[in-house]
Amino acid sequence: MDEPREQWDSNLEFLLGSIGMSIGLGNIWRFPYVAYENGGGAFLIPYIIIMTLVGRSMFYMEMLLGQFRSAGATLCFDCVPLARGVGWTMVYTCFAICAYYNLLLSYSLNYLYYSFYDVLPWTVCNPDWANDECYDKSTVLVT
Repeated sequence: MDEPREQWDSNLEFLLGSIGMSIGLGNIWRFPYVAYENGGGAFLIPYIIIMTLVGRSMFYMEMLLGQFRSAGATLCFDCVPLARGVGWTMVYTCFAICAYYNLLLSYSLNYLYYSFYDVLPWTVCNPDWANDECYDKSTVLVT
């Protein structure tokens, strides 16, 4: 006997859950810079309009196509022969983004690990790798 599938309690809950899965740290970190470089508030008005009209429509189309076909990203676009590579491109993009975030996480964990040392490694000149331009920050006289 087939068990009934779980459903979202409301459309808003589904929308917020989907947006939460699609917005990453890159969007949060880079958006203020992009908005500032492109005119600040004047950039936000066309951005919101385009994201509402185009972005939301494309997002729902992708969700509906996956729901209608009962398939994942790789098989979802097989109904349109011209778009067969779109699903695989989406999978590759997710893989590349995960690799990038793993690199950021490894740097963060590396700095966390070294921050428990008595002397922080990036504050002194190690003779193994130091050159003439390296200076010990603890010996610099600030006036």
